[in-house]
Amino acid sequence: VSLFSSRGCPFECTFCPTKLAIGRRFFTRSAKSVVDEMQYHYDLGYRDFTFRDDNFTLVRDRVYEICDEIEKRNFKDIYLMCDAGVRADKVDRDILKRMKDVGFKMVAIGVEAGNDRVLKIIKKSETIAEIDRAIKTACELDYIVELFLLIGAPGETWKDFEDTLSIATRYPVMITSFYHILPYPNTELFDFVKSNNYLLRSYEEYLNDGSQRVNTPFFATPEFSYELRKKAFNYAYKVTSKHVKKAKIAYSRKNVHKKLRAMGMGDKLASFFARIYTADLLFDLLSSNKLLAILKKNMKRRAAVKSAGIQ
Repeated sequence: VSLFSSRGCPFECTFCPTKLAIGRRFFTRSAKSVVDEMQYHYDLGYRDFTFRDDNFTLVRDRVYEICDEIEKRNFKDIYLMCDAGVRADKVDRDILKRMKDVGFKMVAIGVEAGNDRVLKIIKKSETIAEIDRAIKTACELDYIVELFLLIGAPGETWKDFEDTLSIATRYPVMITSFYHILPYPNTELFDFVKSNNYLLRSYEEYLNDGSQRVNTPFFATPEFSYELRKKAFNYAYKVTSKHVKKAKIAYSRKNVHKKLRAMGMGDKLASFFARIYTADLLFDLLSSNKLLAILKKNMKRRAAVKSAGIQ
């Protein structure tokens, strides 16, 4: 179930259309209103909730109020996500710990770039030190962490891209989402791209065709050509896929071990079974549904053999 506890963004990122579509004023709902909505869906049997706010953690006290209200309801087995992306400078260990205590399991962080130079160009108003600290803290608290990362900001070079790739693989994050930076009309980025004649296709084309937004650069610059942007995108996923897989296995192993220990199994035996469960090949089968497909195929074959024998 998607929830919106607030709307709006007061920041100045050059690429973001949120302030154009919704406005820079920050609108909020009361904690009771938000959790009443959760309660309604919870009573219908829903247990997974995702906060889709543009800036869920912008106002610190408000987050604590929502967490307090969630705690009062005594929800059981809820799974809370903050997957629209939070600002790294608006979270710390205390607030992430409080969120974790009431059921938050996943958080996405808008990284965008891997060094202060590019962050300044896109007016992110954050430092790489703040971003690094937020990712590290979320991972230490056992969150499932997703990073949003951009490729090809104005002035960005291959070296800058390597810095972005570096922060994407520095910690055990389980989702790395790379995007070619998109020049939305009326944003500062769009004005820059258009005035320099850098657009590679009409904006109507890439805005109206979602398939164009996946792995296709929308503009190129002298510092970062179309070919380099394509190469960077493909290389990013090639490098991070191995890192992400390793992080997922470690996370799964820890959870399996924890559940087995809760069932009364000894530490060494729990560790043994957790390692077997998350063995490389088995993990691939489980995580990609290949095992289920194999089992279904085997069941059909057995049924066919049995049917033929009866006839």
